[in-house]
Amino acid sequence: MIKSDILITFILTLSFAFGWITSMYKEHALRYNLSIIKALQDDFSILKISSSFTEICVVVLAFFFISWWSALFIVVFGILLAIIMIMILKHMAQLVAIGGLISSWILITIYIYAKA
Repeated sequence: MIKSDILITFILTLSFAFGWITSMYKEHALRYNLSIIKALQDDFSILKISSSFTEICVVVLAFFFISWWSALFIVVFGILLAIIMIMILKHMAQLVAIGGLISSWILITIYIYAKA
C-alpha cells in the first residue's frame, strides 16, 4: 500500500508540474526571451485550459485517494519541479510538459480504473 501511495504521489506531482509548465510557460518565456510554441501563445487555448483542469483534478485526487496533506505536498513540490525543469530545459520544457501531461493523463486513468 505504501509503495503504491508513493508511486501515485510521484505521478500526481509530475502531472501538476507539467500542468504548471503548460499554463505558466508564456510568462516565464517572455521574461527570459525564450521561444513559445503556437499552442501555448493563446491565453485560452484548449491546452492551457486542460492543463489548468489537470492541476485542479490532481489536487482533488491527492486529497481523496491518498491523504489530506499530500495535496499540499504535490502543489509545493510540483511548482518547485516545474521551475527547475523550465530552468534546465529552457524552450524544450514546453514540449516535455505537453508530452508529460498527456502521458500522465493515461497513467492517472489507469490508476483510477485499477483502484475501482
